[in-house]
Amino acid sequence: MIDRALAVRRRFSLTLERNLAVIFALLGILLTALIALHWVLVIEPTLRADAESRSRAFARAQTSGIETLLRADHRPEQLADEIRTELDAVLLLKDESTGAPFVRRIVLVLDEELVALPPDSRNLARGVDQCPDCFVTEVPLYDPDGHLLVGIATFWSGSPPFSRVRSSSTILSAACAASSCGSAAPCFWSSDSPGSAPAGSCAGSARANPTCAPSSRPRPSR
Repeated sequence: MIDRALAVRRRFSLTLERNLAVIFALLGILLTALIALHWVLVIEPTLRADAESRSRAFARAQTSGIETLLRADHRPEQLADEIRTELDAVLLLKDESTGAPFVRRIVLVLDEELVALPPDSRNLARGVDQCPDCFVTEVPLYDPDGHLLVGIATFWSGSPPFSRVRSSSTILSAACAASSCGSAAPCFWSSDSPGSAPAGSCAGSARANPTCAPSSRPRPSR
């Protein structure tokens, strides 16, 4: 009678542990899915729009130096060298915390009829060859005197803060999922293994260890 009651109690405990393990695993998966969904639908578009707006503002601010050079009265070769120096100076601007450059690539296309430059300097490209993760901004260049379009400067800009936040969010989601599944896995496997028993219970080891079984020897009478 006692063995049957202990067996029923043990089966109920194992079933309860297994159900709790499944519940915790599902809650962890659900929490991870909610975090990922909130990031994809809300946080990432907002941060991306803000980073793109900052990149456009930064690119427009750098074109003032180019327009100043175009107004100067320089010889074509000297003007080409000055423009290259200005573009290289923009590429050297970096984020202080990460050391990543703000602008990765610049392409400058100038009107050959309005700007006197050597033929090989009318289309200038400086920086890296490709930048798939950069924000592309096209800024028109105007002659301040005649208000004519003299060229277009295209900037490939990166956003180090946005990249850091995106990487941190990915790591956080992965860590949350691993932590939830990892905390539930030991309970599930322990409840699934044969011969296991709840902590602090002597029911699972009563037969394996005779000292756990109730003593059948009669107590000495006084």
